[in-house]
Amino acid sequence: MTSLMSEIIKTFEDYVGKCIDKDGIYPFQMVALESDDRISINALALDGGSAIKQFLDHVCNKGAKEVIMGLDRSTREGQGAPSSKTS
Repeated sequence: MTSLMSEIIKTFEDYVGKCIDKDGIYPFQMVALESDDRISINALALDGGSAIKQFLDHVCNKGAKEVIMGLDRSTREGQGAPSSKTS
């Protein structure tokens, strides 16, 4: 693993760690290594489907080299941390 990829993973983990609460993580977090080697940090205040579209846009249209996105609340009923709907 390259040091740049390690930095992206660490950035994502730190970012998620600061955003999580008892109801999970929202907005969804995304960190990308852009085509020009910049690291972008994104907070996606969107529904799950729209967040996935943003992920695909970064990969397919913007040419990002690497993208990590966390999509919380995509588990089956009864799995994962409790959401605000079931608390």
